[in-house]
Amino acid sequence: FAQIASDGVYVVGDSQSTSVPPALFLYKQGESAVSVFADLNPQFEHLMLAPVKTVSWKTSTGASISGLLFEPPNYRAGQTYPLVIHTKLEVGQFLCDTGDSHYPSFAPQPLADSGILYLIRSWPEGKAPGDDLAFFPKGYPGGIGEAAFQMDIWDSAVRDLSAAGLVDPNRVGIVGFSRT
Repeated sequence: FAQIASDGVYVVGDSQSTSVPPALFLYKQGESAVSVFADLNPQFEHLMLAPVKTVSWKTSTGASISGLLFEPPNYRAGQTYPLVIHTKLEVGQFLCDTGDSHYPSFAPQPLADSGILYLIRSWPEGKAPGDDLAFFPKGYPGGIGEAAFQMDIWDSAVRDLSAAGLVDPNRVGIVGFSRT
């Protein structure tokens, strides 16, 4: 999902990841290195960002789901935390205020910094959008099976994170819109 432009000799674009803010890079065809020429967010070099780890769980219908869990910078094992669930998929962009779309309600870094675990679903490489269809609960009319599946994804995540002693199941919030 990076933004790039090229004149056939030079490629200019942005480089970022889930916990690394965007920077602009330049690459010249035939060279072996890419150079960063603009750090768009230098203030982040002096901030302690929430560590992010990959977590996996299974739904009640057996679907394997993975996600990114943002932990508070001062995370302590054995302590239970409140949880915010972000239902839209993570797509490899810097997650502070959710990348290109910049929805202000999606704020993983600020919430984690405030002592709240933040969970967002990730999409494993090689997985096709229709792969979830086989795990939709049966017996629902129209597209309601998809909604029930989305609920199952997050109910299952809370169940597993609670069983692991990470999350207080009575302190869970959810933010999302549209199909998720």
